[in-house]
Amino acid sequence: MAGIEDQLAALGFDASSVQCDDIDPALYAPIEGLDAKKASEEKIGEEGVDDMILLDDLDESVMLQNLSVRYNRDCIYSYIGSILVAVNSFKRVAGLYDNIKAYAGKSLSEQAPHIFALAERARSSMLATGQNQAFIISGESGAGKTESMKFLCRYMASATDSDSSVQKKILDTNPVLEAFGNAKTIHNKNSSRFGKFTALQFTEVGELSGAKICEYLLEKSRV
Repeated sequence: MAGIEDQLAALGFDASSVQCDDIDPALYAPIEGLDAKKASEEKIGEEGVDDMILLDDLDESVMLQNLSVRYNRDCIYSYIGSILVAVNSFKRVAGLYDNIKAYAGKSLSEQAPHIFALAERARSSMLATGQNQAFIISGESGAGKTESMKFLCRYMASATDSDSSVQKKILDTNPVLEAFGNAKTIHNKNSSRFGKFTALQFTEVGELSGAKICEYLLEKSRV
C-alpha cells in the first residue's frame, strides 16, 4: 500500500482519507455471460444505429457491419460521438440535401446523422462563443472529401440570409482548382491531387461575408 499512498500524496490527496481496503475486487471482475460483440450485433439489427458510440463492442467488424446495414438503407451518415462518418453513396439519394433549414437551431441528437447537422453545431458554437470552429475532412481517394466540403460551405452560406453572390463565388472556385489539380487514378476518375484549407469569414451576426482558400501539397508532376 505504500506505493499507492505515495502516488496519492504526489497528486495532492491525503492518503489517510482513502480507504483502499474497502474496495470490492468483484467490481472489477468480468461480467459473466456478457458477449459484447453479440450484444452490439443485436443492437444493429436490420436498421443499424445512428451513433456507434452506443454499441457495446466498437471494433472494426462491428463498425463495418453497422455502416453496411445503414448504407443499404441509403443512410450514408453515422456518428461516433461527435465524429461524422460518411460513406460515398455513388448515387443521388433523393431528398438527402433538400431541406437545409430543418437543421437550424437543432442539436446533433435532434436530427438523424447528417453533415448539415454537424455544420449547424459548428455555426451555433461560433455564434455562442465567438470562437473559430474547424472541420477536418479525411478519407481515401474517392471517399467524397471535396463534396463534403462543398456541402459544409453550402450550409454555412444558406443557414442565414447571406449574400447569395458570395456563396456562389466560393462554390465556383472549386471547378477552377479541380481543373488544375485533379487527375485520374485507379480509384477515382477525378481525384484531387492537392490539399485545401478553406477559411470562411462571417459577420458578428453569423452571415457569410467572404472566404480564403489555400492549396498545398500540389502534385505538380500531374499538371
